[in-house]
Amino acid sequence: MYRKPQHRHTDDFYRRSHILKVQIPIVTTEPDPVILVYNQDRSIEAMLPLTPKVRRFLKGKLKSFWVAHAVPDLKAGNGKYQICLDRPAPWQEW
Repeated sequence: MYRKPQHRHTDDFYRRSHILKVQIPIVTTEPDPVILVYNQDRSIEAMLPLTPKVRRFLKGKLKSFWVAHAVPDLKAGNGKYQICLDRPAPWQEW
């Protein structure tokens, strides 16, 4: 999963874990389904294709929460990073 940050991230951004909400929009005008991936303060935010792998992660749910970490994407450059979903997180109230 990729996102180009709107501001420069510190090393702390890459060292710490983030809790992300991964959800399928209930209503969409997109011809191909997408998922929304974001954290509570929206410093991580992306729309990505709904792949079979993501469907397996969601296990039939419309949304779930994940502990994840960010890794600089040196290949893509330009401040982009890759998000790695580590494990399911407890339900969040946001």
